Amino acid sequence: MDSPWCRQYDGVMDNQEQIQRNKEALRREAKAWRDAQAPQWIQEQSLYVLEQVEAIPVFREVEQVLSYVDCPGEVATRPLIQKLLEAGREVLVPVMTGPGQMQWSRLESLARLTENRYGILEPESPIWVEPKQQSCALVPGLLFFEDGHRLGYGAGFYDRFLSEYEGASIGLCFAEQLHPPIPMGKYDLPAGVIATQNSRIIIK
Repeated sequence: MDSPWCRQYDGVMDNQEQIQRNKEALRREAKAWRDAQAPQWIQEQSLYVLEQVEAIPVFREVEQVLSYVDCPGEVATRPLIQKLLEAGREVLVPVMTGPGQMQWSRLESLARLTENRYGILEPESPIWVEPKQQSCALVPGLLFFEDGHRLGYGAGFYDRFLSEYEGASIGLCFAEQLHPPIPMGKYDLPAGVIATQNSRIIIK
């Protein structure tokens, strides 16, 4: 995705306020692109992203997978979640517990999800579980940058989580949401791998 302000970027950008303005401009552009995509396209292309995820060694090796439950426009994770549950692997999904805060609940069935006040699917009766060190987190984003950094919705849920998380992390996005690196804030942390429809980018 090409951004007008990114084309004007001259490489001298360390002002935090300017960084935030630039991120907000990209966030608006990314939301507009996402909202313009047909649901069928999202579902079809998501399957290719999930194929890339399943080919990542660390994902295949861990017994515990932390995964977001997709909202409209995001890479659809529910087909993969269902596959993991059928295989007997432990799946944890996030539950929003406060401003910028989330905890993880074991998911026993996709049928036992209900919408929270933001329209995000969460377990009806959470079963709280601490993520293991030997686990893998699937991370959503409006954009991912080629250096592994992500642009989320601005609430900081995953930034706070990743700052303490010791397991592996995989950012899921469509190739059209992959962007050249930009200056980021000190609290913006990269994913270890980015998976798109046709590539896996190893960051660390």
